[in-house]
Amino acid sequence: MGFFGINIDSRMNAFLNGKQFSEDAIFDFNEQKQIIEKLELLKFLFRDKSLLHVGFADHLPIIESRIQSGQWVHGVLSEVVDQLYGIDIEEAAIDYLKQQHKITNIFHLDIETDPIPEAIKNRNFDYVFLGEIVEHLNNPVQFLSQIRTKLAGTCTKIVITVPNAYSDIILNSVQKGQERINTDHRYWFTPFTASKVLVQSGFVPKTIYLTNSYFPLDRRVRRKVMKNPLLNHTIVVEAYWPDASTL
Repeated sequence: MGFFGINIDSRMNAFLNGKQFSEDAIFDFNEQKQIIEKLELLKFLFRDKSLLHVGFADHLPIIESRIQSGQWVHGVLSEVVDQLYGIDIEEAAIDYLKQQHKITNIFHLDIETDPIPEAIKNRNFDYVFLGEIVEHLNNPVQFLSQIRTKLAGTCTKIVITVPNAYSDIILNSVQKGQERINTDHRYWFTPFTASKVLVQSGFVPKTIYLTNSYFPLDRRVRRKVMKNPLLNHTIVVEAYWPDASTL
């Protein structure tokens, strides 16, 4: 089964690149007619590809439960990709995965300050993946710009996933006068602002997917999401390195 997101057209691209400006621009996302599960989309995009997973490890206290439940993303992706490498800033989590689960090709690394290991730099990756990372960063553009610069010539495409500010679960809280949030988050994103951050970092965004991360959806929510895809929980944006954007 294929997945069909929203291709970024020339009109949106002109606004993303600052060639046009509007203080009240409107973009339509109703053309996405599928309910897309985020993990299934990632498996579809990365199947048989070479993948560098940035921020792969997860929080140490919950790694084991996620592995046992089949929800540890790096483990799930390892079953479908051709080659899988991971980098993360959490040294204790990496040590645990190496020792307890014999996970290989994983590196303790701060992408902003540390050099890229030769084992990564000398490979060619189809994708770099950042899953629920960007909203935790103090400076997303600076971080993504470092990835673009340091991995230039090594990677072709990047995929980021971020929480959707318009999701049904968030809007329900807003209607109650409540803010519902992971307290380590710095930002909420919309499809446009997630793409804008990538553009400001030097990438060329191509496709936006609106995905469900909390499944299964009950019948009521499924009906709402089918009518209005912007109520989905998670935004996935696929973008290219500038010199690969015409491939």
